[in-house]
Amino acid sequence: EVACEYGPLGALNARAAKTDGVLAARIRAGHVQGLIAVSADVLGVNKACLAATIERGLPVTGTGGTSLSKAAALGARLCGGAGGSVATTTYTKALTYTSAMAGALGLPYTPAPSKAPTSLLSILDGLLPAVLTV
Repeated sequence: EVACEYGPLGALNARAAKTDGVLAARIRAGHVQGLIAVSADVLGVNKACLAATIERGLPVTGTGGTSLSKAAALGARLCGGAGGSVATTTYTKALTYTSAMAGALGLPYTPAPSKAPTSLLSILDGLLPAVLTV
């Protein structure tokens, strides 16, 4: 069950760690084929899930360069363009995750062409962090 929860950070992290343990059990049972980690706390709240993924040799992709580099150091099998998320949109992240998992699992994947016209504003919005850095 997914629900929005509120409370002290410690209590929320405890709840998240409990849920992480449930997911780890499902991974070990063979119900999961890969992991998409989005700024995961691989040494804390999300460590059980990552450990189960590493034990089974499942592919891992996602965002959060620091957390993914820690996952790789622990033995995670990173796939695709796993890493940072600066100057990317939710759409391009979703395409990257899907493409990475499909490739790692040996499945064909061709993204459907976008029906939305390309907006200059969305391109500039995605580039803003890079432009501000320069």
